[in-house]
Amino acid sequence: NPDLVANVEGTGLNSESFDGGMADPPYTKEFAERLYNTPYPSWTAWTKELVRLVKPGGRIGIMQNYIVPRLPDCDMEEIIVILLRIKQYPKIVTVQRKRK
Repeated sequence: NPDLVANVEGTGLNSESFDGGMADPPYTKEFAERLYNTPYPSWTAWTKELVRLVKPGGRIGIMQNYIVPRLPDCDMEEIIVILLRIKQYPKIVTVQRKRK
């Protein structure tokens, strides 16, 4: 299977093309504009596209500063907390599995 790093708001790729997917979206509108020079992504658009691209039974990981809600057609599987420096928010990876 191919590997791909892309904006996932609308790839045009075939459904169920990947065994799994990982997202690390900008955490705020300010992060998107200042750090990445991009508009803040639509949560609904990119999560729907990410789920569409992953095969049934595949895992989807999303890194954020909080536990993300359950994605459509997915079940929560694992929550991983990554502690960094003092006075920095932890990174939280919410892992979900797409239903078969």
